[in-house]
Amino acid sequence: MADFDTCRNILYQKLATRACTPRIETDDTRTPINKHGVFYPAGTAEKVMSIENLEQLFTHVLASPACPNFSSTAMELARRVDLRKLQKFIAIMIVLNCDLKAMVSFTSHLVAPRTLSEDVRKNSTLPLENPTFAKSVLGNDATTNLFIEKQHEFLAPVIKKYKEVKGDFRRLPYVMEKLIGQGSFGTVYKVEISPHHFRDEDGLSNSGKLILARKDFVLTARDGAYDREREVLREIVRNVRNNSNIMESWGSLEFGTTYSLFMPLADCDLMKYMESRTQPQSFGEKAAFVKCAVDLSGAIDFLHEQLVSPNYEKLSCFHMDLKPQNILVVIRDGVHTWKLSDFNMSRVKGRKNAGLQPNRSPTFYEINKLFHQEKPIVPTSSLGDSTVNRRGTGTYLAPEACIGDSVQAESDIWSLGCVISVVFTYMCGGFSGVENFSKLRSSKSRDSTDCFFTLSRRRDLPKISDAVLNDGVARWLKQLRTTQPTDSEKAILEDLTRFLEKQVFVIDPARRKNTTADQIRLKLVAAFNGYRKIPEPRFEPTTSPRPRWKIFAKVNSSTISRPIRLDTNLDPPLVTCVLGSNACPLVCATSRKLKAFQVHHITSEAATDNLIESESVSPLNTTLSWSKHVAASIQYVIAATDNEEFEFYLLPFRRANRSNAFYYFLFVRL
Repeated sequence: MADFDTCRNILYQKLATRACTPRIETDDTRTPINKHGVFYPAGTAEKVMSIENLEQLFTHVLASPACPNFSSTAMELARRVDLRKLQKFIAIMIVLNCDLKAMVSFTSHLVAPRTLSEDVRKNSTLPLENPTFAKSVLGNDATTNLFIEKQHEFLAPVIKKYKEVKGDFRRLPYVMEKLIGQGSFGTVYKVEISPHHFRDEDGLSNSGKLILARKDFVLTARDGAYDREREVLREIVRNVRNNSNIMESWGSLEFGTTYSLFMPLADCDLMKYMESRTQPQSFGEKAAFVKCAVDLSGAIDFLHEQLVSPNYEKLSCFHMDLKPQNILVVIRDGVHTWKLSDFNMSRVKGRKNAGLQPNRSPTFYEINKLFHQEKPIVPTSSLGDSTVNRRGTGTYLAPEACIGDSVQAESDIWSLGCVISVVFTYMCGGFSGVENFSKLRSSKSRDSTDCFFTLSRRRDLPKISDAVLNDGVARWLKQLRTTQPTDSEKAILEDLTRFLEKQVFVIDPARRKNTTADQIRLKLVAAFNGYRKIPEPRFEPTTSPRPRWKIFAKVNSSTISRPIRLDTNLDPPLVTCVLGSNACPLVCATSRKLKAFQVHHITSEAATDNLIESESVSPLNTTLSWSKHVAASIQYVIAATDNEEFEFYLLPFRRANRSNAFYYFLFVRL
């Protein structure tokens, strides 16, 4: 008896060292929190219950006076366990601290017989669901009840790539999870999948940790409900593997009312990317950023025009929730890729006639019927984060989507135009520009909501004729195309913003449907090529004839104190005067003009007395005046106008290509 107990305890310790305690990680909590319960990773029982260990265990079982004559050796019994894949069964008994009597009963029913009937094989498959059969194998009610509960620790599911896994799972294969995002229909986690719990298409499992994103939905109905919608979701998942700019699903897990989708973990979404990173600086960087928008438009076109079912039926998928938060940014080896995600709001319809336009088919399948809409667990303050804003409409949703009219391909076109305008705002003015654009839309909206359109009058059931383009959008697009630093960039923005105004930001969806995602893609391709053709400005450091300390060693007091004249007419009178880094530039402000002067040349022995003046700038609004609030660095001047609702200007200056102007101003209104 003591020998069996010792053997059992040794096996228990080997199992216990392999047990996994899942944890939740948060930004505020350093100590992991147990959530899902202990589980034993796949393969644990098979590793511990090796042929050698099983032989030792059965040696003690056969030595028991209570053991009948099985006419089999311990090695034969061990090999039958391996052949019948009963290692998990024995491991569960070991963890339960089963006594020798229970192990003898198990051996008599499932191991010693040279053959097992079909009913016995079926009933002995885990999880055990027949209490009567379990009691006959284990010997008593107490052990049976413990076994039925404990068995789930060994039955955490294995996720299969591109497959749906469904079952009554009580343990989940997550070593760690961290909440990273929430929406109206789902919650997103960063998860670490336990080794051997993710299997690829070839049947090979992960040998080490695997980090994925998991999005959890709450199902609205059980089996049999919305079967066609489920099939349509499968078709989307299957098709998106053919487009590298749509986030693909690596499989799903369904248990109870929870439906989990697994996908590669992105670095962030587009809104968080813009919020945390400086906008592109060079024209090459801007071209690369525009290329991402080109690819995004191509992904929308793919959903609208190129989906095909296994029966070769053409499908059209309308995303219906296109916004920066649903565009994921993946950075690999320095290459940035935008991937469209979140199809839980999508509508899909078939196009049986090859010539039928995607916005004319009568049959729709709505994916959101599958899932409950829920309030986020933790509110977020990210700009424009919610699909639905204060008046019940989304910032990026088309007018027809917000007033209950039919929504189709043209609704995605409106949303795509909104996203593009925000993307170019970020390129030209950084995230502060994105914030200012949002504030301007809100200030020009009838009910102070952040939308790209507004309602011209109030009524309980608004009509599409009540909607008009938000005046803040029109003003912003005009500002984008008129305040660019070079003629080439102005031409790019002129072409793009005019296209958005005339063909995308069209209130009537019947007129907007003539614009396709591919047309937007081609317009962005033109912008991409435009940026590629702009030569990068050459920045040459200002040099002195010799290191400054040598100059200082040679100059005398009369040189230092010689008067310097501003060879320019500062009229009206001077308001303020500031110096940039290393005393360059010198910026002088009157109420009407900002003027910059070159000063490095005065350290030269051959320098003239006068400062060299660069170009000057005035406020864009000629009725405003410059204030005394001016600051300068080696690259920028920041200035404010002197009025009640003052305006800030960022004035980058660079080396000019003319011999008589050391600096010139490029100004962007913030």
